[in-house]
Amino acid sequence: MDHRIGRMVHVEKRVLVGGEISSNVTHVGALRREADDEYVAGESPIDLTEFVAANFEIEGVVVELVGDVELYITDTDIAHEE
Repeated sequence: MDHRIGRMVHVEKRVLVGGEISSNVTHVGALRREADDEYVAGESPIDLTEFVAANFEIEGVVVELVGDVELYITDTDIAHEE
């Protein structure tokens, strides 16, 4: 994700049930990395403590977390095209 530092990003936290999105929360803001190596988008921390895997795609990254939760992170201009 470091290549997106300083860029405006769209972060969508998705809770999955049976492989389908049951709920999601979206944050938009400039991506930065704090001194404690925590990523933040705008004023919203990006919690990676339950990290399992990351799938990098051309338009963004899907971060799998423990349980049926994933984060979808992309640049804001790409998020608005979908």
